[in-house]
Amino acid sequence: MAIILAINIFLDSSICVSDILGELGYKQAYFSNFDSTFGGNKFFFESHKIKVLDLPYFQAQNLVPKNLPKDMYGFWDLKDAELFKLAKNHIENLSEPFALYISTIDTHQEQGFIDKAYCAIFGDNADYKGAFICADKIISDFVAWVQNSKFGANTTIIILGDHLSGTQGFFPPSTKRFVYNAFINAKFSQNPNANLTKNRTLSHFDITPLILDSLGIRTESFGLGRNPLYRETLLESEFSVDDFNKSLMQRNKIYDSFWQVKKRE
Repeated sequence: MAIILAINIFLDSSICVSDILGELGYKQAYFSNFDSTFGGNKFFFESHKIKVLDLPYFQAQNLVPKNLPKDMYGFWDLKDAELFKLAKNHIENLSEPFALYISTIDTHQEQGFIDKAYCAIFGDNADYKGAFICADKIISDFVAWVQNSKFGANTTIIILGDHLSGTQGFFPPSTKRFVYNAFINAKFSQNPNANLTKNRTLSHFDITPLILDSLGIRTESFGLGRNPLYRETLLESEFSVDDFNKSLMQRNKIYDSFWQVKKRE
């Protein structure tokens, strides 16, 4: 006899950025190029007040063909330029306030994917660097579109890097590599001058209070996150990176209590 339980929630008892925005009346949606059940993404977002608009959703709504044609297919299912096109159409029908979360994948694989229709300048001679240049163009064009829209003046745009490139051999050994993050048209409650933003040590937890603060919601700390515009982060004041990671790996009764197992209907 086998009992099978399918988990279709993720930490629904915890409070995330989207839970706060949901309480403030934000309409929220997550845009994904692929089936977002991968990695449990769908269950996290749906557990925290975010509607999931992924490839299966677009296909069910006849917004994208069941069998993706070659000109719409990227590295992994729907290419980024097509996803941003869908995001634009969605935004144009929204009233404020809203929050959209859009993931990109054109640069995710080792050699990268170049959208030759969007970046025809590369032709067939493109390299890994070209994949980044093309992705930058796709994203920057979307950012410019938002800024020039009717709601652009009141919209904060946040670009967050996923992780460092996995193509180690492309970079010289001496290269100092960092994850790229950017806050555009932010409404920080504290002036982010050079003394507060240069040579700081942050963990991904510290991004949470920064996000909220950039939306005009003054936030000095959030869980393990510390807003670097107000104070030292935990990595600057209390922990080395190794000690921080070791502490995170310990069991925690409060964290465990957030989990609930439910049968998928």
